[in-house]
Parts: sequence; C-alpha cells; structure tokens
Amino acid sequence: EAKLANSSVDRGKFDGGFASGAVAVNLGADECEDFQVGVTNAQVDDLAFISMRAAGSFPADVVVWPVKVNQAGSVLTRFCNLSSSPRSISNHGIYIQTIHP
Repeated sequence: EAKLANSSVDRGKFDGGFASGAVAVNLGADECEDFQVGVTNAQVDDLAFISMRAAGSFPADVVVWPVKVNQAGSVLTRFCNLSSSPRSISNHGIYIQTIHP
C-alpha cells in the first residue's frame, strides 16, 4: 500500500494547466451561461477542477462548474443562477486546475 506524506503534493506537482483570477458574470433569472476561461497549459480532454479563493463567495443560488477542456488553453465553465431574480457576480476570485490524463 503506497502512502503520500503529509504536504508532499502541491499544485506544482500536477502535470496540467492552472489559472487564478477574478470572475465577473451577469446572469438573468433562472439562467445558465457558458464561458470559455483561459487556462495556461490546459490541453483538450484534461480533467478540470474549479475552486473559489478563500475570500470569495458566490450567492447561495449561483453554482459554477468546469464542463470540459474542449480547446487548448481554455476551460468551458458553466454558471447557473437558480434564483427567480437576476444575479451579478463581480470580482470573485477563483482557481482553475487541469490535469492531463
């Protein structure tokens, strides 16, 4: 049984792409929108992960997830507003990591 030592794996050990920055999105009521987000070194068919930065927060009725890496250097992400009111998201920090399979 192989084990990893605590703190022995960090982002730099992954073979894939990485991006961090702020996101700004306007969503209508009960609406989903897809956006291409630039991610350096992302390759088609990579596994993609998205995380909010520690200081960030989206409204409880907004969800976001990486859909797929369908072109080199970019991750297709989907933002959905589950509310019956429009939502604006501005300057929310996120991380996107991809891993080559």
